[in-house]
Amino acid sequence: MAIISKMERRTVWGRLVMGLIFAFLTAGGLSILYPFAIMVSGSVRSEMDEADLDFIPEYLTNTDSLYQKFLEYKYNQDIEFLNRAHLDRHFHFRSIEPPEGDTRELSRFFAAFLEENHIPHFWHRLGGIRGIRTVPANARAFRERVAEYFEHDLEKFKQATGSVDDSWLALSMTPPEWLSRQYTHVPGPLHDLYYDMLHEAPVAERDYMMIDGHFLQTIIYPRYGRVSTVSYNEAHPSTPLDSY
Repeated sequence: MAIISKMERRTVWGRLVMGLIFAFLTAGGLSILYPFAIMVSGSVRSEMDEADLDFIPEYLTNTDSLYQKFLEYKYNQDIEFLNRAHLDRHFHFRSIEPPEGDTRELSRFFAAFLEENHIPHFWHRLGGIRGIRTVPANARAFRERVAEYFEHDLEKFKQATGSVDDSWLALSMTPPEWLSRQYTHVPGPLHDLYYDMLHEAPVAERDYMMIDGHFLQTIIYPRYGRVSTVSYNEAHPSTPLDSY
């Protein structure tokens, strides 16, 4: 038996009660769906914005945030790689401001430079090949390329590379650390496939080595601090680092 009869539903009071019931049910349904919507939204985030609880990720509507996300992707989610390349001292990708003015002319100049000069593979590194808590696009593409190369035969892959991975999903590639004296290059099929992807990738996805940035991070900042170069300049007045 209905709580409110058909006759009562036609009255103002009955319609008001029915409206309130539908409003409460709708609100209850939305309160249940909202956490699931946040989970879906979280599936398209990375380390930079994983703690955000916005229903729509900011980078879909904000070009500054999209620029920061791209840098996070390009520099393999490691802010230190960006600092080396840009000679900056950021602690998080969120603190980076897009360049001011029209940069298209500079981009064309750089593209022309790359076309006229052969850049050795040890002068740049592929972006999006490694993530911390997520698996970027190039990392997924690298897995697929390796699997196809070994005809999706894990045993064949393990024998050729010495890997102990029991799944293609466990396969990861750490970009070569050419500027580190501790890095030892071991030639093999994985590196060959990595270099193929590196040379095929758009210029924007390549991280070009910056020796100056590496010098600052490994020699200057650990001793004199990374906030300012004043301490270093006071100790070495003949070779100041004001330009950094």
